[in-house]
Amino acid sequence: MKILDNLLSRKDKEPPKYANEGRGKRILVVEDERNLMRLIAEVHLKRRGYEVRCAYNGRDALREIEKQIPDLIITDLRMPIMSGEELVKNIKANPDQRINEIPIIMLTAKVSDSEVFKGWQAGCFAYLTKPYNPLELFRFMREAFHPSDMYDTEKTYEI
Repeated sequence: MKILDNLLSRKDKEPPKYANEGRGKRILVVEDERNLMRLIAEVHLKRRGYEVRCAYNGRDALREIEKQIPDLIITDLRMPIMSGEELVKNIKANPDQRINEIPIIMLTAKVSDSEVFKGWQAGCFAYLTKPYNPLELFRFMREAFHPSDMYDTEKTYEI
């Protein structure tokens, strides 16, 4: 927790060159573990210029989506009240195309292959296990926003 607080309080002399990468993009982070949510939202996403909203479970995430439709969702699989899998199913079943086509990245602790398959089957764009590599997260996010980049082996990513 002290490491996270140090990262959050760090003031760089100059903004990093990727500080505007997320300008105009809205991300919904759904995670029941508060410190991990802060790490993803504040350290990894807000510093890249993304507009970030947070929810602690799938039910709260659906409420956030009603308020403002995000461009991408990063969600945990195992959460209280409504799991990530149920959240994905609800989103993909929504008749509003602006909602049912939101790319979703599932981020969770190592689980069984059958649970991973359920996530893909429900409609996830990508799947990452915890602890995750932020560079992988950024790569999946870029691929979600720019599908043509999926095959560009010259692209590099920075933290």
